[in-house]
Amino acid sequence: MAEEIAAEALLKLWERHTGFDNISSIKSFLYTTTRNSSVSWLRKQKTDTKKVRELTHLSEKTEGTVLNQMLETEFYRTIFVAINTLPPQCRKIFRMLFIEGKDAAEIARELKLSLSTIRGQKARAIQLLRQRIVLWISAFTALLFLG
Repeated sequence: MAEEIAAEALLKLWERHTGFDNISSIKSFLYTTTRNSSVSWLRKQKTDTKKVRELTHLSEKTEGTVLNQMLETEFYRTIFVAINTLPPQCRKIFRMLFIEGKDAAEIARELKLSLSTIRGQKARAIQLLRQRIVLWISAFTALLFLG
């Protein structure tokens, strides 16, 4: 880059050679032109380096965010699949409790079942989901550490 700056300074001198009276003004012109071009190049390098750092940081942040979104999506998909694999009555009660937000007594009246049946089906659903999700987490963790 130093060679390019020097060559550029000499080119500028040649373009303006008729405007110089003595060697002292030529030296001054070359010194000032070279210094200004060097400072400009250094500033540009500093700005470029800063931009690269910012882009790298942004890229890392974006990659982290995308990875988090992918993991979250996969986790919700696993839960959805696990809910859909519950036995029909168990799945129905689970959805009414946790998705529709109904309480156990309301569900018991609506389905004409005892409150203990609702509670038992709820416990069974949670146990089955926990088993399936733990298997998913174990498999995922293994992939992270082995892959």
